Amino acid sequence: MTKIALILALAIGGILLQSCQSIWGFRGFEAGGAGPEGSGDGEAGAPSGGAADVCSDCGACERCVDGSCIADCGAGGASCVGAVRCSCAEQGRAAEEVCASEALCARSLAMGLEGCAAPQCQLNERRCVSTPVETRAEVCPESLIWEQRRECTDKAAQCISGSCTLLDVDATEVSVLEYSDFVAELGASISEKFEFEDDHFGNFCKGTSVGALEEECLQEAPCGECQLCRTKQEGDCVDECSACDAAPQTCISWCQAAAYCQTQGRRLCGSVGRESETSVGLSLTDALTEHSAWSLACAGGLLLDSSVFGTGSELAEDCIWGGRWTFGASSGGNCHPINAGYAQFYDFSGGVAEWEDSCDKWTPVNSSCRVRGGSFMALNEPDLSCLANRLEDPTEGYPDVGFRCCGP
Repeated sequence: MTKIALILALAIGGILLQSCQSIWGFRGFEAGGAGPEGSGDGEAGAPSGGAADVCSDCGACERCVDGSCIADCGAGGASCVGAVRCSCAEQGRAAEEVCASEALCARSLAMGLEGCAAPQCQLNERRCVSTPVETRAEVCPESLIWEQRRECTDKAAQCISGSCTLLDVDATEVSVLEYSDFVAELGASISEKFEFEDDHFGNFCKGTSVGALEEECLQEAPCGECQLCRTKQEGDCVDECSACDAAPQTCISWCQAAAYCQTQGRRLCGSVGRESETSVGLSLTDALTEHSAWSLACAGGLLLDSSVFGTGSELAEDCIWGGRWTFGASSGGNCHPINAGYAQFYDFSGGVAEWEDSCDKWTPVNSSCRVRGGSFMALNEPDLSCLANRLEDPTEGYPDVGFRCCGP
């Protein structure tokens, strides 16, 4: 090849190389072994700016910076990423703790806690909360923090197992005057019988003598002379009953009490269900007080235990009237719960105990029925509580046992 031809070939090659560089950005094999334009480490295809910003093991509390996982908080700080609590012990380093819910993580920050806030409840759990201001039903949502479901008012002013409902319980026990009027209205003498319409009683109380009160029992009962005079309808009973007409009727058998309630379109207090369920009898094997309308009204919205009395509190003094452990006609309106929805229930403790629709069998032989609450004969304060109860013969009357009625 001549010298001229060689020069022409090199010139053409240089033009072609510049064209490739222009089109693809390829600089050829320069000193240093550089790859494509923009590469700084000699590796083909690496992005500009040095090391790749790629992290594969960053936690929820960290972000990737220049290929390193860095906590996005200062020393001693804390934050939440969803339900994950991030606690920074030192600059750029975070400890992670998974809280039971996002709300509990946020709560821990608001309260200045060192770790996650504890759940207040279990998912879908329900409860009742009663105060003098309101009674409300609460539910446990996904936050695991109690949330008000509804306020209990009007025809569902009480709360049972986390649901607003109605405890259709009489305000007081049936009085001596009320029971004597009942006997007079029936026109029943001591020998006349009462026939039950409700199959619930079966033959258990068939032929009950509503006017037959045991004189031996009345001799031990407060206001016994008044009760006997009123029931026998012997004169106006003014002398005997001057301070006793409002006293609870005692010496009444379970069957006599049930007969009275039936004539009033009601029944002896028994169990109570949720919402629209009505009261029914309790078996002795189902003695749980949370099923007893009487016990729930007595406790006034509080959890039942042996230290809760008819005041709906742990104070029994307002339920001990007429002197300690002695009988009085009534508490004078002092013995009642104070919480909203329950203040209308009086005298569950300290006057007389009360029959309940809770029996072991519906036969007149060897049967037992429950008596709830404490009476003036109680020997100590726990015997006055809303949990106090005992079993008695339903065909007998007792000097310290009365009754009240509940809704049908």
